[in-house]
Amino acid sequence: MHRGGRVMLPRMRRGVPTCELHGVPLLDDGARPGAAQVKVVLDGECVARYTLDEGSRTAVGRAPGAARDGIALLGLLAAERAARVSRRHLTVSVRGGSVTVRDTSTYGSRMRVAGRRGHLGPWEPLAPGTDRAFRPGDEVELTPGLVLTRSGRRFPAELAGTWQAEAARTPLPPGAAEPTRHV
Repeated sequence: MHRGGRVMLPRMRRGVPTCELHGVPLLDDGARPGAAQVKVVLDGECVARYTLDEGSRTAVGRAPGAARDGIALLGLLAAERAARVSRRHLTVSVRGGSVTVRDTSTYGSRMRVAGRRGHLGPWEPLAPGTDRAFRPGDEVELTPGLVLTRSGRRFPAELAGTWQAEAARTPLPPGAAEPTRHV
């Protein structure tokens, strides 16, 4: 429950978490499934946002199929730009807390990766048919001026990978790996 910008914790009544507003016991639905948000940016302006659920595989393109199967860009693009976007241009997959992108187009795509402080690297061709990590801040250009970008928070699995990589790069001080001695 939100009050004044704060989230209120549920009240405990007889050891059971209870909704303060309705007075009914809260049900445990288990862990919240992961989700990722992507944005469609057209000539530098965000024109659409989409939320992709854990376990999803979403086609992105001019007309990827049924509405529930993909993100159709045809209605957002002028005819000459739409002609340079494949029907199924990309596939974005959300699995195990990680997001990947795959170029499935006939025209090709390119990608640039966000660095540690959000600075974008150079554009690189996205190898067709190969999954590539798609992290917050990364961008994939389908055609000049049409970009799909990953936004939102990182999944816990991505966060764990970040600190593990950082720990591997940080040298241990002398004696840190020795067994603990009781004095």
